[in-house]
Amino acid sequence: MIRTSLDGGTTFGAPVLVSTIVPVPIVLPVPGYAFRVLTFANISTDRSVGPFTNRVYTIWQDFRQGYSDVFMSISNDRGMTWSTPVSITGAPAGSQNFFPAIDVDPLTGVVNVIYYSNQVNGFLLDVYVARSINGGQTFTNTRITNVSFDPNAGGTGPVTLIGDYIDITSVPPGGYIGVWTDTSPGTQTIFAGYSDVVIT
Repeated sequence: MIRTSLDGGTTFGAPVLVSTIVPVPIVLPVPGYAFRVLTFANISTDRSVGPFTNRVYTIWQDFRQGYSDVFMSISNDRGMTWSTPVSITGAPAGSQNFFPAIDVDPLTGVVNVIYYSNQVNGFLLDVYVARSINGGQTFTNTRITNVSFDPNAGGTGPVTLIGDYIDITSVPPGGYIGVWTDTSPGTQTIFAGYSDVVIT
């Protein structure tokens, strides 16, 4: 659901349904996984001067296909109506793709989405970035981790807390900085990945 303010947050309109969802299990149904996956929606707006100015994008993880995937819906009227949700990962069916975060480049309008995925070997995690240069019509997905990592490593207690800590920010014109939790050193460690690829 979304509520929109057109007066700087003083008042908000009525709630609008973006999409129904099927929540992702708290522990994903992968043998040996021991980390929680809460459902957080993310939202960003195209602030650039271009063909998709003021377009609003919202993303979330969804289990509607029987596995976790990242879906997106788009609004062209300031959040009053929303497009039919579509998957943006291009990941193999049955892989788990979750905890997405989004940012839209304020200069170019490039849409950047970061997320975790186990698509390389089915257990270990990697971080991917999905990018769109055409207003969310198509996405190119790129693995940005060099080494897959064990999501259970370095945690404490019966449930590891890993996925909450991931985000991305655009770096005009067209680049981004992504940050995430990575256990490849043996403990939970903050990693960052930078791309300065200029999208034209």
